[in-house]
Amino acid sequence: MRLMSDQLKISIAIVPFAAIAFLSGNAANADPSAEGIRFFEQKIRPILVEHCYECHSADSASLSAGLMVDSQQGLLEGGDSGAAIVPGKPDESLLLESLRYDPYGYQMPPNGKLPVAVIADFEQWIRDGAPDPRTETNPKPGKQSFDIDSRRSFWSFQAPKESTAPRVQQSDWPRQKIDYFILAALEKAGFQPAAEADRRTLIRRASLDLIGLPPSYEQVEQFAADPDPQAYEKLIDRLLASPHYGERWGRHWLDIVRYAEDNVNMGPHNGPYPNAFRYRDWVIGALNTNVPYDEFIRRQLATDFLDHTGPEDLPALGLLGLSPEYHKELMLSTSALEAVYADEWEDRVDVIGRGLMGITVSCARCHDHKYDPISAKDYYALAGVFASTRQTDVPIISQEAILASQPARDEIAALKKQMAEIDAELKANKGDRAAIASLQKKRRSFVQKIAQIRAATPNIDIPMAAAVTEAQVRIEPKTETHQKIVYHDNKPRDLPVFIRGNVTTPGEIVPRRFLEVLSTGEPQPFQTGSGRLDLADAIASTENPLTSRVFVNRVWLLHFGEGLVDTPSNFGATGSAASHPLLLDDLAARFMRDGWSIKDLHREMMLSATYRQSSFPSAPDNVRQLDPGNRLLSHFRRMRLDAEAYHDALLVAGGSLDPQLGGRSKDIDNADYDRRAVYATISRQSPSQYLQVHDFPDPTIHAERRGNTTTALQQLFTMNSPFVLKQAQRLSKRVQASSDRKRIVEVYRLLFAREPTTNELSAGIAYLSQKAGAPQKEQIAALPSFVGDRIHADTAKLGESYSVEFWFRNTVPYAKRPVAGYLFSRGVDSSIPIGGDHIGIVGSYRSEQAGRLLFFNGARQPTSLVGRTTLQLDHWHHLVFVRDGSEVRLHLDGQGEPEVTGNASVSFDPAASQLFVGGRNDRFANFLGKIGGVAVYDRKLSISEIAQHFQLSGQQGDSVQFADHFAAMLQSQPVAAWALHEHASLPTQLQDRSGNERHATYEGKVSLDDEFSNWVAYCHALLCSNELLFVN
Repeated sequence: MRLMSDQLKISIAIVPFAAIAFLSGNAANADPSAEGIRFFEQKIRPILVEHCYECHSADSASLSAGLMVDSQQGLLEGGDSGAAIVPGKPDESLLLESLRYDPYGYQMPPNGKLPVAVIADFEQWIRDGAPDPRTETNPKPGKQSFDIDSRRSFWSFQAPKESTAPRVQQSDWPRQKIDYFILAALEKAGFQPAAEADRRTLIRRASLDLIGLPPSYEQVEQFAADPDPQAYEKLIDRLLASPHYGERWGRHWLDIVRYAEDNVNMGPHNGPYPNAFRYRDWVIGALNTNVPYDEFIRRQLATDFLDHTGPEDLPALGLLGLSPEYHKELMLSTSALEAVYADEWEDRVDVIGRGLMGITVSCARCHDHKYDPISAKDYYALAGVFASTRQTDVPIISQEAILASQPARDEIAALKKQMAEIDAELKANKGDRAAIASLQKKRRSFVQKIAQIRAATPNIDIPMAAAVTEAQVRIEPKTETHQKIVYHDNKPRDLPVFIRGNVTTPGEIVPRRFLEVLSTGEPQPFQTGSGRLDLADAIASTENPLTSRVFVNRVWLLHFGEGLVDTPSNFGATGSAASHPLLLDDLAARFMRDGWSIKDLHREMMLSATYRQSSFPSAPDNVRQLDPGNRLLSHFRRMRLDAEAYHDALLVAGGSLDPQLGGRSKDIDNADYDRRAVYATISRQSPSQYLQVHDFPDPTIHAERRGNTTTALQQLFTMNSPFVLKQAQRLSKRVQASSDRKRIVEVYRLLFAREPTTNELSAGIAYLSQKAGAPQKEQIAALPSFVGDRIHADTAKLGESYSVEFWFRNTVPYAKRPVAGYLFSRGVDSSIPIGGDHIGIVGSYRSEQAGRLLFFNGARQPTSLVGRTTLQLDHWHHLVFVRDGSEVRLHLDGQGEPEVTGNASVSFDPAASQLFVGGRNDRFANFLGKIGGVAVYDRKLSISEIAQHFQLSGQQGDSVQFADHFAAMLQSQPVAAWALHEHASLPTQLQDRSGNERHATYEGKVSLDDEFSNWVAYCHALLCSNELLFVN
């Protein structure tokens, strides 16, 4: 593609999409600080607690060496010998020196060196800057008691109460009770609220907020012109009634509960969750039907105990049923396996604690919580609930429905048994054709019968959901070297307090119960099975001061861009104070009073004058200086689309969005994926590249909020995405206007729901007036990367005398693969090795000849010919293959003397027309590297032509003039020629530049029209613009 006009004011950098594909999945993780804290909590704090706190903490009976390691300050200040750690410099950190058992220094812990892996974790932690959430000032040394009563008075543990709306001076501004609290704080700070946003802004903001889809041009125009003073209120009601509402807000919920469809390291005891999608679909349906939030929680924790719910609600148990499960190596000791389960229980406690109640209960696993009124007994009381619960799949239809379809399943099983017997007879029968035909006919009748039974039987495949049942797990010896996992159904288990979190040092057994600080009087043991129902009732109780506050704050955060409490999963002493505490409590109290209606909560927030503000503060200099974080909400925050909304907006632009609700997940990284992003496969083991790049949270842990980064990688990924390119093509086809001016107007309406400005219109017309023309030098200069895909072409009547010419650059070390890669192949497209002409590079299967050119003519009459020159790795080489009847030659780098020569019979059908570049016809050892322009001739290319083409390429070192070489090949009248130039939109359909209409298909790129016109490029540039990416 020709570079776009500067007038477009859009800078587009072109890099190979394949380069993006090789980026590490972890490179784009959201919020690195959160990742660092997580690493500390999982890898560092437990070791410090177990091995160091006894002598080096505020709880130490006698502080050793003046060093305290139970706070960040203690480690940084150090003890008698100086600072214990130097963030970013592990080799200068005394703590690491001690852990390494330096023979000339300290050796800690004194009772034995820690495992190498643990020391490596400390080294990594310090190198990463030693992130540590323990930012409090060092407490005074000496044993400190856990005083729950002194901590119980903290604001978040007090019941929220309704408040009278405060008095305000600008009394005509508030529209909802919310506004009085906001305006009172603004007036106290000397601020004025921003003006109300215009209707075009409001409908886009509200639509993206509630349903995650942009409004159409027609919807915007209709709303903007609607004279009804209640038009905005009706808009909100219409959006809340849309089935797309549940898709948008269901995805928000899935972040909180770390929804995923598999595990990181899977094995026989923690495999994937094929029925995970049913939990996601249940969440979407529950939100669409406005299930009250307290009921929403109860069903997800204990719907199997509720009388008013049925099997159709069992997918709700996916909150627990899809929890991360860790690999269990049954050769480990009983205690080691018990520790794995203990880690799993911590995850469940964490998602219930932080996700639903905003308190860090899991911090009490090793000791009483340092700051909040949560004891270790509280932690193990909750962990016992999950130790009494088993993750498994359960049917989501009634037992009657299962029994009704059982005879059909039995009949199918009997038929399959008979089919297996037939298969055995067929395998044993060597030559009786009549008997074979009879058996095959009988087998086909069974196949048809099975199909008929399946079609006629409802619920023939019993629908299942990932859920939980009542069972405790135990690790018991199986042999002298192996353990076994045993489940005891309906036998709940109370856990002991594991001293310092160590499963080998059990302490007092704690009955399963709720948190003491949230209980009235002495907490009572749970009575119903594992305790899931008791736990659900306690969390969803109007007596619980946390649940409603936390949820109201989460909804506020998603609507306004920041929570009233900006640590949405930590309402404890180490969390942030509320910016508007009376407002938060008033909303939480009324939320419960009015029936826990989530849609009513949306309505109250979105109908407020606060929500309707524009993004331009009335006094920007004052606001910037006095309230740079906009905590007082003097204007609406500028917000960007998240990964899902951006993906869906691109689909809407291309007219490609499949509106179907629910169903099995699919791969969002596939360029043909056309469903909403909420239906994408969410994998803990193989995360989506697109989602990771765009701040998708880690699905192995509870996510309190999404990261919000803006990186060059995101834009490069977008500009080189096959998915985006496909939407650009589709967008270009949606516009049918006859003139450039009309096309630009129409595409702006489709994309941005507005008219283009005069400058935008002029720039677009100027760009589109340029002619596309034939490939230019700058287009051919960059060549496509092959990453295992091929170019496939049909060249009929090529015959037994032909030549192929191209440049190639191999990037695979020769020892890495038996054949480093196949460059060219002629033969029938097949999944098995068959005859053909195949040109490749020798790899490890002939180590003494590795790196040399290889000719192989397939499996029928195999002939292998190997060159004499070891090719320079990652270097451009010119290659011509010539077949003249049974004679074959390979000419390397313009040499007249063949690199490879010999006789090889024609092992393909001479009438066969299929050619492959960058791979073999059976896809074995496809090429990894780059290939320049390719030409095919229906004759043998002469020595002089080969030399001339090479000379005209002007190769100097590693520099090749590909455009000149391609022009030289065209002069020799090939029957097919493909330029293979690369740009941001290299199409799947590759034009035959010989004029013979033998176009090729590049299997690795998105399908675009051959005419990658300026119009498609223009649409692509608009799709990559910031206007589409931002809400306002």
